[in-house]
Amino acid sequence: MRSGQRATRSQSGTAFAIRSTYIFSCNLRNEVIASTNNQIIAANRAYDYDPIGNRLTATEGASNNPAHSKNYTTNTLNQYTTMTTLIFPPSCHRPPHL
Repeated sequence: MRSGQRATRSQSGTAFAIRSTYIFSCNLRNEVIASTNNQIIAANRAYDYDPIGNRLTATEGASNNPAHSKNYTTNTLNQYTTMTTLIFPPSCHRPPHL
């Protein structure tokens, strides 16, 4: 992480159901590639970018069982032209039965 760049964010108090902390991870270009919550797995996020920094995907939920994912498309001017959201049904979030 670059000096001065936020590495964590804590939330607590009566506005929140539980106290938790977000931990941010960055790539070598200092783009946020992950936000991990120490208490709420559904609040985890992951991001992918193209070589010039345009966001390609954003995923929310556990890395092995996401709740939904967004795919981004850009034009030749690096403007976002479409955003497609994939919502996974609740059955996808449950662990497999043994």
